[in-house]
This record gives sequence, structure tokens and C-alpha cells, in this order.
Amino acid sequence: MRLVSVRPAYPLRRPTGHGPRRIPGQMNKTEERYSRVLEGRRLAGEIYQWWFERLTLKLADDTRYTPDFLVQLADGSLELHEVKGFMREDAFIKLKVSASAFPFRFFLVTALPLREGGAFTLKPIGDGETDPFAGG
Repeated sequence: MRLVSVRPAYPLRRPTGHGPRRIPGQMNKTEERYSRVLEGRRLAGEIYQWWFERLTLKLADDTRYTPDFLVQLADGSLELHEVKGFMREDAFIKLKVSASAFPFRFFLVTALPLREGGAFTLKPIGDGETDPFAGG
């Protein structure tokens, strides 16, 4: 009898060591907390509806961006919300390119750590925002 090792078809950890691989369509803990904020706003009548990872934007050949939340406000306008605990430079570039190429309002949503209250901050992305990766 010959023993054969069995490996999963996908890596269990990212090669860079940033934790388990993200599963598309499944919220992380910060996104889950933010979805509860959106649901509260929906129940209060501020927004009509929200969706998680419902829209993918094509930025270039083989380059796509899927915002975390598509939000339809009570007036019918649409916003895209990207929730981040931290942001790498390539993700910020995709967010900026998307904001300049598509007719939506884009927001970067960041959360304070739970030990500091866990409040969310929405920062508009587009004209005049500060690039956190710019030198100086």
C-alpha cells in the first residue's frame, strides 16, 4: 500500500502571511459590523437598500474591482462603500481609479478598534482627497 498526501486545491494561507484566504461573498468581522450599521440606516429610512459584493467594475483588461457594499439611498442615488481595517497601496489605487472612471460616489469606510469604541468613519474618494501613500 502506498501513502499519498492530500493537499487542498487552494492555499490555506496567503503567501504573504496575512491570514486565511478571503472567501468571495463572505463578510469579514468588520464588514459584518458595518452591514449592521447599513441595516439600521435602512430601517431608519436613510437608505432604500444595500447589497454586499453585488457589483464588479472592469478597470482594464484583467483588472477588476468589487466594492464591498453597493448602497442605494432613499433618493435613489447609488454609492459604493469600501470597508477597510487597513489598506494596501494597490487597493487604494483601484479605489481612486474606480472613483474617477465611474458615475458613483465612492467612500472609504474605516473603523476604530472595538476597544476604542469601534465607530465607523466614511471618507469620500474623488476630487481633493488625501492619498495616504503619498510621500511628504
